[in-house]
Amino acid sequence: MLRNRPFPGLLKAAILMKAAGLLLAVSVSAQEIRRAEPVNPDDIPTARAVPVEPFESPTPVPETTPAPEPTPDTTGADTNAPQPPQAPEAPPPPPPQATADQVQLEYANGFYSRGEVDLAAPEYEKYLSLYPDAPLLDRESALFRLGESYRRIGNVNAAKNAYETLLLNYAIGQFIGPAAYRLGDMCYEAKDYEGALDYFRKASVRVTDPTVALAAKFYSARCLEAEGLPSEARMTYEDIVATEGDNPYREPSRLELAEILSASGRKEEALEQFEALGKEATQPSIKAEAYVKSGLLNIDLEHPEKGSVDLNQALAIPEIGPLKPVAEIGLVRVLFASGKYQQVLDQYQAALADVPDDMKPEVLLLAANAKSQMSDYSGASTLYQQIITSYPTSASADEARYKNLVSIYNAGDPNVISDIDKFIASNPQAPEKDQVTLMKAEALMKAKKYADAAPVYASVTDSSLTVGLRADALFKEGWCYMQINQPAKAIEALNGFLTTYPLSKLVPTALAQRALAFQMTKDLNSAIKDYDQLLTDYPKAKERELALQQKALILGE
Repeated sequence: MLRNRPFPGLLKAAILMKAAGLLLAVSVSAQEIRRAEPVNPDDIPTARAVPVEPFESPTPVPETTPAPEPTPDTTGADTNAPQPPQAPEAPPPPPPQATADQVQLEYANGFYSRGEVDLAAPEYEKYLSLYPDAPLLDRESALFRLGESYRRIGNVNAAKNAYETLLLNYAIGQFIGPAAYRLGDMCYEAKDYEGALDYFRKASVRVTDPTVALAAKFYSARCLEAEGLPSEARMTYEDIVATEGDNPYREPSRLELAEILSASGRKEEALEQFEALGKEATQPSIKAEAYVKSGLLNIDLEHPEKGSVDLNQALAIPEIGPLKPVAEIGLVRVLFASGKYQQVLDQYQAALADVPDDMKPEVLLLAANAKSQMSDYSGASTLYQQIITSYPTSASADEARYKNLVSIYNAGDPNVISDIDKFIASNPQAPEKDQVTLMKAEALMKAKKYADAAPVYASVTDSSLTVGLRADALFKEGWCYMQINQPAKAIEALNGFLTTYPLSKLVPTALAQRALAFQMTKDLNSAIKDYDQLLTDYPKAKERELALQQKALILGE
């Protein structure tokens, strides 16, 4: 029996020294965080607020009561892997007729139960080496506890080897699921999401604890997101959300589900999930995040009053944390979306004082846009330039560069054309390039530089602009050529306009201009044809008088 077995001198000394430090070892062990059996819903891992990187390691909740037998023992394990029960303080003595393998296993278990995993590991190695024909359940438990011992020592590679050996050699057994979870956890921490996904999926169907199975599903969904498979991740989150009963992963899964829906443009569906989470969540931080996200979505979906209610509810939760300035900016956005531009200007200075530096450009942009809406183009330009100068790499600065051009254009700044050229030169791939080019053409035409304006209009007639803007540009190209007495080019542009946009409200004017161009080129029959079409199809057009007069002159000739 183990207690009657003499210890070799050195080993006995080591054991006595370890016993002296037992209280410390137990204390340290009790502080370790388990990685896979959340019991207290307040401690379950919270999903990230904004996707997807970086992924945290799985962090399920610390166990509050020991797990029942016969779950394998993982005393001292950290929080996110299946957690077998703690071994008794002292192993029971082996039966009177204990075999040599049983004695060796109990010897190793004795060290393990006392948290002396550095002494347990070599004894499990010895057991596995000397007794290859020992009962399968005993060898499985020895392999799993060997992995646990090495993991707690910090020897990750040896721990991983023990778990992998267990999975490779045994297809069934109560330790298969826990070992798969441990391997999934290790791969997850190493950012090997593909490997972690395989292990978490295996664990989800092999562990017996339903909460651990949910944890494995949750982190398999996180792995799918990391692998760029949001649709598959969404289905997994939906499955977790639909699981009734004690489900500490429902709230973080609903939050992740809503984020995926929002990112994919399904904002109405995302809003439903955020609103449901705001009502159901028991974790204050998740409830606050849900209210903030639903508030911002309501603003985007043009429901500013609902957005205001949600954001104020979020601000009333003390655990709102870093989302507080986001909610405060959201309330300024509500004022802007509601057309309360003066209130935006009244409050933006106070908001600037509360938000961190990285959020200040957005506040300044809202204030600048409010000034622009109130036709204070000079004031708007000042704020836009402040954003560009003080926060040149921010997303708000990119928007400010374009809107500053709009402001100085509307203000009639004589330098707008050169500023537009600088913008296009420094931002050749800017999404607003076509709008800015059209703005340049308009500025040139306002300055009566028709020869310069015509080719600029021509450059945007086949662009990403809306149909109405392209039609307007093609018409104005022809009109500019008429102003500089180039009727042939005017006819070409107006032909394209009338063919491409026959339903435009500018068709009567285009017919009149083309008829005049035909007269200038002495093509009187074509001119009369255009005047007749104008008189017949558009009898109420303001160009009717011109058509009658010019037709009479032609016939008189």
